[in-house]
Amino acid sequence: MTSSSLRHYMLIITSSHVRHYMLIITSSHVRHYMLIITSSHVRHYMLIITSSHVRHYMLIITSSHALWRYDDENVTKRRR
Repeated sequence: MTSSSLRHYMLIITSSHVRHYMLIITSSHVRHYMLIITSSHVRHYMLIITSSHVRHYMLIITSSHALWRYDDENVTKRRR
């Protein structure tokens, strides 16, 4: 795996009704990132990431509750 000025993001969607949504971004320099999800349960979802160094980014959206987990150097933040 090589990361040098190349934007590499992995999008994995499980379930049919989008129950678990996992987004993993692996880049050297990520300044602006916009993710818009449109689903039956989730109509408008905007996620903006502004960081100088982002190694691991995990986004998990449930069918009822929408929560995102931000892991950066052992830093976990949970927002509902």
